[in-house]
Amino acid sequence: LMASCVRQNSLGAEESLSPAVLLEAANGGVKSAGAESIATVDESAGYLANNVCGLKMLKLTIHDSSQQVMNIRVDHWKDQLLVTKKIGSCTKSYNAQCKLGAIVVTNDCDSTLRDVRGLDTLLIEKLNSGKRKTVAHNDQTIELHGEATAQVKGNLHGEIKEVQFSLLDISGKEYIQIKFPSQDNSSPVASGECKGINVNALSTPDISNGRAITRLVSIPDVQIDQYAQCTTVYTDAECKIKTASITHTDARCAVLAPGFDIQMGTLAPQIDGCLAASQEGEKNTLTCCRKCWCWEGRRSWPCSDIGGLPIF
Repeated sequence: LMASCVRQNSLGAEESLSPAVLLEAANGGVKSAGAESIATVDESAGYLANNVCGLKMLKLTIHDSSQQVMNIRVDHWKDQLLVTKKIGSCTKSYNAQCKLGAIVVTNDCDSTLRDVRGLDTLLIEKLNSGKRKTVAHNDQTIELHGEATAQVKGNLHGEIKEVQFSLLDISGKEYIQIKFPSQDNSSPVASGECKGINVNALSTPDISNGRAITRLVSIPDVQIDQYAQCTTVYTDAECKIKTASITHTDARCAVLAPGFDIQMGTLAPQIDGCLAASQEGEKNTLTCCRKCWCWEGRRSWPCSDIGGLPIF
């Protein structure tokens, strides 16, 4: 039998959703990166599961008692304990599992409880704007674990009162960021699709205040079992404009953005390519790319570089 899913009604109480309702809601599986998050009955879960590994990232929205709201992104969620909630002498655990596209809830006082709370269904999109949540009422307490803990360390101003769970598309505008030794600040990383040669790379590393301006670049030799990632870094080196489509610099991606060794010109790879600053006083930039493994249309996530063995 398929386990029921739950939702919170307008009063905050949890209501069960029948398998029939879940089946009806699953008819619109999302396609991305050459793979489908197809709804299938997972026998181990007893639940209508949408496998979104390599397609989606997990977002946690955290509300604390000081009214502060924090958004963090979780990349590793194949089977990750992220949240526990203490209710009297009992503890509820919230495990994120991308293979199910869900948060799996268990209770150490009830070994029979295993609520699989799907995130990637049309029903959840319609009822809860694509979000699941848990709330600490009265004397209940919420604690973060794993990857989430490190991201909020030192930033919380009170007790955690609510955690919301939602999904982000890997190829969307919620960019991951990497801090390179050559840069003062972290650089955004844009990801392409499996077997796709095009990436909407950032024109500048500065994406604060909605400045996420992109430009299309192409890596022609991306294979069917690969995808591309591109980052953007500043350089103090000169960027000479030879023609409308050809530039030249002495700066190199291999030095400024190690691991992203494919240096881009205006559109395609160019060993000495660069992007000249659009305004006086701004720095020139390099667009630096790499290729990562895919498996059955799903990205290795985080990136498993093609220079090594694939890790999924």
